[in-house]
Amino acid sequence: MLKLLSTLQYGAFRYSFRSLVHAAVLSLLMMLLGYAFATGAEPAAGDSHDAGTVLGNATLDDLNTLTRIAFIHDGHDFHYFAMPGQLSTVIVGLSPDGKTAVGWSTYSNDPVADPGATFMLDVQTWTFTAINPTQYSSTPYSWAVARGASPSLRYVTGIAGNTGDPNTVGFIWDRLTNKTRIVTTIPGCENGVGVSRANDQGDALEYCFVPPDYHINALLVPGNAEGTENTALVPLVPSGATAASNISPLGINSWEMIVGEWSTTLSAPNQGFFARPNGLGQFEIMSYKVPNAYSTTLSGINDQGVIAGNYADGDATHITRGPIFKLSNIDGRPVLFDPGEGYSAQSWGINALGWIHGYVQTVATALQQ
Repeated sequence: MLKLLSTLQYGAFRYSFRSLVHAAVLSLLMMLLGYAFATGAEPAAGDSHDAGTVLGNATLDDLNTLTRIAFIHDGHDFHYFAMPGQLSTVIVGLSPDGKTAVGWSTYSNDPVADPGATFMLDVQTWTFTAINPTQYSSTPYSWAVARGASPSLRYVTGIAGNTGDPNTVGFIWDRLTNKTRIVTTIPGCENGVGVSRANDQGDALEYCFVPPDYHINALLVPGNAEGTENTALVPLVPSGATAASNISPLGINSWEMIVGEWSTTLSAPNQGFFARPNGLGQFEIMSYKVPNAYSTTLSGINDQGVIAGNYADGDATHITRGPIFKLSNIDGRPVLFDPGEGYSAQSWGINALGWIHGYVQTVATALQQ
C-alpha cells in the first residue's frame, strides 16, 4: 500500500506521476530509445525567470519550508502559487484564458496519511477552493486527487480511494453537468486504476497498476469521459516495450494526439513518447529524448500541437531534473525555461495560449523522492 500511494503522490501524471510507484528512482512514468531531433541540435535557451519578479502569491524562497509550489509559465516568466496550509501545491490543468486552474495539494509528505486533495484556483485572485470531485458520483470516496483536465477544464480527471484501502479508482468529473463518473476496473488490470486526462471530445487516457512491481499500463478509451460503456480499449505501447515496461499517458488533445513517458522497467531511465492516430484505429507511436539528457518526459499537448515537457540530467546515481521545455511540434527544437540554479521544475501540461504549468521544488528535495 505504501508503494502504491507513494506512486500516486509523486509522479508525473504528473499523473507528472513520477515516483508514483518507484520514488527511490525518481521516476514514475517514462520510456524507450530516444527519438532524436531531426536537426540534431542542442536545446535552445528560452527566457529564464528572474527570482525577483513574482506575480503569484508565492516565491522560490517559500521552498525553504514547502515541498512543492505550483507554477504557471506565461512564455516569459514563472509565476508561483502555494495553497495556504499545504506543503505541496501542483497545478495540473489550466483554462484556455489562463484565469482558472485545477490541481492537487498535500499537507504532509506522508503519502499514506495524506494521498492528496483536489483544488480549483482563481489565478487572478489567488483563491483556492478545496473540492472532492467524487462527491458528485453515486459512490463518494474519502480522497480524490486531480491528475489532469481537458483543454477547456470541462473534464477533470484523477485517482481516488478510501483511507486504509490499497485499491484505487479513476474519476472523470464533468464540470458542465456536475456529475462524476467512477472508473473501477479496466479489463486485464488489477490493484488499482486511474484516469490521467481527457480531451473535450470525451476521450479518456486511463491506466492501471500491474503487480508485482506496480508498473503502469496505458490505454485510450474513446468516449469514456461521457460515461459511454466503450469496450474499444486502445493499448498505448511504444516500440520496444515489453510486459514489464512502465507506460504513462500524460496528455491528449482534440485530435487524439497523445504524449507521455515510458521506461523499459521501473528502474530504467524514462523517455517521452508521442502518439498519433494512423487512421486504422491504432496509433503510430514514436519515442522522444532530449539530446544528452538522462531522462525525458512529454507532459502535455495543446490543440495547436505544441508540446510541453521536462528532462533530467545526470546518471543513475545522481539525477537532477532540468528545466521545462516547449516544442512547437514533435520534430521541433525545444525551447527551455529554467527556474534557476538549485531548483527543479516539473511540467504537467500546456494550455491553448502555450502556457506551461506544473510545480517547482529544490533539486535537493527532488533527489530525496
